[in-house]
Amino acid sequence: MLTEKEKNILSLIYMKELKEGEIAMSLNISQQAVSKTKRRALQKIREMVRKDEKNETTSASKTNSRR
Repeated sequence: MLTEKEKNILSLIYMKELKEGEIAMSLNISQQAVSKTKRRALQKIREMVRKDEKNETTSASKTNSRR
């Protein structure tokens, strides 16, 4: 699950199309902090997607074996 800070930063980057430097200035944090938070949030999303794909594959295998 993403933190509010991670959600906010991703929203500003991808929905508002702001640059990391602009976000850093508006949140009064360093650009490095924005970059690190973005990287961590995207990694969490990748892991959630992989886990979801794995669950779908496992469910499909169980369904097919019952036929």
